[in-house]
Order: sequence, then C-alpha cells, then structure tokens
Amino acid sequence: RKDCANLLRLRTEDADRILDVTWEERGDATYPAELRIEGRDRKGLVRDITTRVANDKVPVGALRSRTGPEHDVVIEMRVDVVDLAQLHRLIERVGRVPNVTGVRRSG
Repeated sequence: RKDCANLLRLRTEDADRILDVTWEERGDATYPAELRIEGRDRKGLVRDITTRVANDKVPVGALRSRTGPEHDVVIEMRVDVVDLAQLHRLIERVGRVPNVTGVRRSG
C-alpha cells in the first residue's frame, strides 16, 4: 500500500530499493477455498447446505461428507469465491442452516 509505514520510511532511507508496480486486473477470477462444516446429521442436510451455496451463486468444486459416531457429520467442501467478503458471507449463511454446528475455513 502506498501509505505503508515501512514503504514511507524506505523512500527516505533507501529509495533505490523502491520499484513501481501495477497489478493486473483479474476480471472474473475466482479463488478456491476449503470449508469444514460440522453438524448433527439429518435427512436433507447436505442438500440444504448445497442449496444455500448455490443460492449465493458460489460454485462447488468438490464435496465430501462422512458421518461419525453419535450422528455427527463432517462435510468438506471446496468452493470458488471471488473475494474474502464473499467467503465470509458464505460461512455465515451456511452456519445458519439447521443442524450445522460449525463452519470454518480449512487447509
């Protein structure tokens, strides 16, 4: 960032180390994010989660679900998001699905 304290200090102390840069516009770029969703298994849980993701127009690249003892379920899902804000919104919305007890980014 142009207002970075380290950059401002470097400009005065060691200006030869400063390079001008530009960033390429990424357009429709997406970024993969791995989610770990935990909850209490019930009929339709995976469907409800994937419907919530689809309603947010977030592509799912992979999904793996397994049920453990006591009807606990762990769902690992790779989604493609456009930015961190979209990822945070998705985590919040998936977390509101009934029987979901936790959603976090993994990997």
